[in-house]
Amino acid sequence: MIDSGKDTSREKHFGILISRRPAILVAVTAILILSGSCSGKGGEKKGESAHPDTPAVVTPEQDVTPSDIILTPDGIGPVRIGMSTDSIPERCPGIYDSVVAEEGYESNSYLFLEEGRAVFTAYEFTPGRIDVIGAESPRVVVAAPEDIFLRLGGEFRGVLGLPGVKADWEHVDSEGMWCWSWRGIWFQPDQSHLPEGLGNKLYNDKEIPTADLFTSDVRIGYIGTGLPW
Repeated sequence: MIDSGKDTSREKHFGILISRRPAILVAVTAILILSGSCSGKGGEKKGESAHPDTPAVVTPEQDVTPSDIILTPDGIGPVRIGMSTDSIPERCPGIYDSVVAEEGYESNSYLFLEEGRAVFTAYEFTPGRIDVIGAESPRVVVAAPEDIFLRLGGEFRGVLGLPGVKADWEHVDSEGMWCWSWRGIWFQPDQSHLPEGLGNKLYNDKEIPTADLFTSDVRIGYIGTGLPW
């Protein structure tokens, strides 16, 4: 059973990003196998120019592991962008074993956990549909070229080095900040410890922050797919 609750303060969809809060084939095949064994409700599958000063790709500190979960532009395992919320499986072995549904003011959210630890969250802006999926754990990874895997807490310079990555200004009402997108996946830096120069540029729509502002201490703070706001 999907637990339900009500928490209007938990608006962690893409809008959180402007709040200033702090062997690929084998892996993908494993995820598809796991998806087929999920239980509960039946799963239903369904800017700007590139960064002006892109550095070389930075190899992440950790390679992919058997416990890692691949995030694609379509979603994670059986949870897909555009699927009906009524079709969310109650559990999916190896990915999550429980789901907590929460009502919000602007959206409803579904927190997916395994052994009590958050794995990812899905957001429902369109009534009855999943619109956004965001990582909550470093277990969730994006498979990039050359066997590179990007995850929360990894160096953000690895994002800037992706071929074809684009910077986009996203805003809600009067506040906004720069985001980076690559093949349908959205990234933003962890905003809790930004160098002063980057902090000044990240929230200014006049100019894309240049690569030299991203030191090795700047980490990935958001990875998600779906509606970019």
